[in-house]
Amino acid sequence: MNATTTQQPSAEKRFPIEKGLPLVGTLPQLLSSGTQLVERVSRKHPGQITVLKAGPTQVYLITHPDHVKHVLQHSERGFSKGPMWDPLRRVFGDGIGTSEGSEWLRSRRMAQPLFSTKNIDSLVGSMSEIVARHVARLAPLVGSGESVDMNVEMMRMVQDVLVATLFGVDVPAQQMTTIADAIQRILSSSQLELLLGMVLPHRLLQPMDLLVRRPRQVLDEVIFDLIAQARASDSDSANFLSWFLRARDIDTGKGLDDQQLRNELISIYVAGLETTMCSLLWLWYHLDQNPEIDGKMRAEVDAVMGASSITAAKLEQLSYTKMVIQESMRRLPTIWMMPRYSREDNVIDGYKIPADSLIFLSPYATHRDPKFWERPEAFYPEHFTPERVAARPRYAYYPFGGGPHQCIGKYLAMTDQLLIVAMMVQRFRPRLLLGSTVDPRPSLFLRPRHAMRMTLERR
Repeated sequence: MNATTTQQPSAEKRFPIEKGLPLVGTLPQLLSSGTQLVERVSRKHPGQITVLKAGPTQVYLITHPDHVKHVLQHSERGFSKGPMWDPLRRVFGDGIGTSEGSEWLRSRRMAQPLFSTKNIDSLVGSMSEIVARHVARLAPLVGSGESVDMNVEMMRMVQDVLVATLFGVDVPAQQMTTIADAIQRILSSSQLELLLGMVLPHRLLQPMDLLVRRPRQVLDEVIFDLIAQARASDSDSANFLSWFLRARDIDTGKGLDDQQLRNELISIYVAGLETTMCSLLWLWYHLDQNPEIDGKMRAEVDAVMGASSITAAKLEQLSYTKMVIQESMRRLPTIWMMPRYSREDNVIDGYKIPADSLIFLSPYATHRDPKFWERPEAFYPEHFTPERVAARPRYAYYPFGGGPHQCIGKYLAMTDQLLIVAMMVQRFRPRLLLGSTVDPRPSLFLRPRHAMRMTLERR
């Protein structure tokens, strides 16, 4: 049975409704091919807020930049992340990525200065040291014809860079591995619970928490040990643990206790892991499919970087490379869907959305709207020339969210990607294994459905 569209009366404008299948509605499509669903619906009803039937739940799909702006800029007063994040809150605690209200405001005010451009730039040396180790490890495979699973390689690289920026470069390899493995096990177990939690009562899903009990215990042992060592050393090293130890609440003058430190550090790690890793995967895919763009980007990297060490100032000069990364995040944004709940009745451009409603913002659909993008289906870095950026609505592009809750680590994420890309393309060129197919799988994050196997060609 095909999805059908009817009209629902409201106080003002009327919502198109995608009914989907009997009983389950569009839920099977959301879980298996959600990106195709939201793009199809947004093209079918341009500029409108559409209702998606999803099992017992009614979902309001919002994709127009003006409507997205309303939700994100009123996120503290009118909208919330809602109960779907409860599984992560129970495991990771109330850090900046999971908390709301006064708890979130306290976290944000303490963390904001730590994410300054100056601080992030000071991390480039330690980040490049970690990336250099991984590039050297891959060097024997260059030109061999042997393929690597780029999913695994990017995950390892991003994990190690994150641990170094959070805890310092001197963390023993075994502890780095323990942190990464524990968090990955927790995320893998929690993703299904988070997705089902959008449309099913949460009491039915709580037994799934048992799956993450042991990895949480292992994670806590390592994190609290690192915190104790940092407190004892009283180091002023350039890493987030040291910075958080010196941070003070502007109202009370108090610092963070060990539990709060643990929550904030894990929150930053989780927020940066999948998003950066997946963004890099999609970038390598796009470069493989667009050799002329790949060549132009490499020429810029060679001209800017030369043979000397990488610095923050040099990364800032990679303007075309940054456009390539931005375009990759436009076509295949890791956060393809952002759920929100309405705290109260909301009227958006004449559409009345009741309190306690589930809302989906979809960067994937918005980023492909032909009204705002010159070549929406193509890979076209020139979408991000200063002139084109200035001509678009602010929320035609929002891979890092927006409003008060915009990703605090936006500059860190871009620095991380620029650094990894620059250091890798100087040494080799990743190419998809012949016969490979790459298919996006929309789950909590937009990841490749299968392993992305690539060979490393000589420059």
